[in-house]
Amino acid sequence: MEQPKSYRALVRFGMATDTLDAAGQVVAVSEPPCVRPENVQAALPRFVGEIQQVPPAYSALKRGGRTAYEAARSGEAMVLEPRTVRVDGLRLVGWEEPASAWLEIDSGSGFYVRSLARDLGDAVGCPAHLAALIRTRCGGFALRDAATLEELAAGGVESALVVPAEALGFLPAAVLDADAVLAIQHGIQIAGLPERRTRLLDGAGNLVGVAAAGRLEKVWSP
Repeated sequence: MEQPKSYRALVRFGMATDTLDAAGQVVAVSEPPCVRPENVQAALPRFVGEIQQVPPAYSALKRGGRTAYEAARSGEAMVLEPRTVRVDGLRLVGWEEPASAWLEIDSGSGFYVRSLARDLGDAVGCPAHLAALIRTRCGGFALRDAATLEELAAGGVESALVVPAEALGFLPAAVLDADAVLAIQHGIQIAGLPERRTRLLDGAGNLVGVAAAGRLEKVWSP
């Protein structure tokens, strides 16, 4: 969940909803076309970098042990404060008439594309909501590398498996000697483990465990 992500999103202008997506109740309408692609393009730079973003009322964020969406469904107004999120890339890659923008987004964790749709609508003076969303990347996993059911049926599940050491390839690695590997495989804490979250590998490059804050955090059992 902490890894950077990429999305392809369709933002539809002319209508806003309470959930900020197409499933919600309409709360504002404007006759299209209320915006043109050049207006959207001009507004995008203000949403790149570290920005302040208010999460959607219909979200899984908790306050006082209760989720925001539970409060919203019961008609209560839960106050969600703006928080800092990071956007590394934001591109207008397509336009559908009368007023819908296809965007490509590269973001850090905690970023809500639904909130971007709302805020982009506010920026161009036209209500908007998220009409469609595809996550195209999460950390080292990309949609372009995914296997279809037909491909799995033809080549077998094994053809698409990723070994654990590669699946955690976004973490730095530390190679352990045989004695340390044996101790960790028995769940024994050893001295000298990294403070930073790190993959622990044996001499052959196989994942043994994960360390964090100088302690063994996870043990991988082959």
